[in-house]
Amino acid sequence: MPRLPLLLLCLLSTGPGFLRAAEVPPPLPAETLAPVMHAMCSKNIVFLGEDANHAGAQTIAVKAQLVEMLVQQCGFRGVVFESQFYDMLDFKQSLDAGTATQAQLSSAIGALWSRYPVFQPFATWLFKEASAGRIRVAGIDPQVGGVGAPYSPKELPKALAAVLDDGNRSRCLETMTRHNQWTYDDAHPFDDAAFETLRACVRKVVATPALHSGNTPSRLSAMASSYLVYLDSINPHGADEGARDRAMYQNFRWLISQWPRDIKVVVWTASVHASKTPIDSVGHGAVPFGTYVHRAMGNQAYAFGFSALGGTYGTIGGHGASYELIPPPSGALEASAFASRDHQYEARFLSATALRKLGNVPGRAFVYSKFESLPWSEYLDGVLVLRAEEAATASP
Repeated sequence: MPRLPLLLLCLLSTGPGFLRAAEVPPPLPAETLAPVMHAMCSKNIVFLGEDANHAGAQTIAVKAQLVEMLVQQCGFRGVVFESQFYDMLDFKQSLDAGTATQAQLSSAIGALWSRYPVFQPFATWLFKEASAGRIRVAGIDPQVGGVGAPYSPKELPKALAAVLDDGNRSRCLETMTRHNQWTYDDAHPFDDAAFETLRACVRKVVATPALHSGNTPSRLSAMASSYLVYLDSINPHGADEGARDRAMYQNFRWLISQWPRDIKVVVWTASVHASKTPIDSVGHGAVPFGTYVHRAMGNQAYAFGFSALGGTYGTIGGHGASYELIPPPSGALEASAFASRDHQYEARFLSATALRKLGNVPGRAFVYSKFESLPWSEYLDGVLVLRAEEAATASP
């Protein structure tokens, strides 16, 4: 039986529970982040990337600090996560109805971040700001399912099947529910036939005239379209490795169309999705979400990444092993950031200019587990190199 996508598998395998007690790292000094803010503040879209494992506690803490500063100092009013599109839309509905809770927001953001203790104060701040109407929060990931995000497994199939005619409604409800809850078994395997049945159902939903009538919320059409592109990414006949990023851009465009004109948005994601140009080593050079945005927005979009000189990093979801960051080779991105041997700073910022001067050098700003020799200024507009990363770990 084909495996679930890795991020979705993480969500499905992360059960309820509390994170281990851990201190939230102290905020970086304002003077350390001043050049970062200067580079970002005037932009309309800012991508805050991170290692593809999503398990660096120091990175998460600094990203939270930057989001709050962008909102408070630079007028950013949208915060978009590489989290489920569907459950975040459900949170928005609950927020409008006055029934939303912080737990619902955390579940919608998902186990990639919300179960880490370092994220908890930021989640509290997000919920307070969103509840007061000062910011808008959303997700863009087209993947479905996940124990911690209840809307997608349980309610999304009902919402989509409801627009179908009597001859298709119950069959497609069963088909989508089985997939979203991943209840395949020997009697009902996820094979070619199951995939084609599922795709046929979602195509019927997308094509249903009722979905596009003025009486149907536009979010249903957006969710159905997102689901259909997601299926391209898991096609057993040959997965489209660029489908997920393409769907994230599609969902992002729809969100922006629903929000006030000229809203400034910060995107919380992995650096591989924020990249300004395709990365040969990721998805066979498929177009990242950030590349679509940069093509459309030009220099009004800003791609920001993180790396570290040393320390440790964790595993997706925070339940696996922690790993040591090996010392960077001479001349690498991380070594160059601390070449002055100035022990005063816990982080050093490499601007676009600094990245261009470095040229093609080894670095691990995309994935902590390996160095890649790249002309980093072609992929990112800036990189914050931490002196020491710390693995983020969730409770068993």
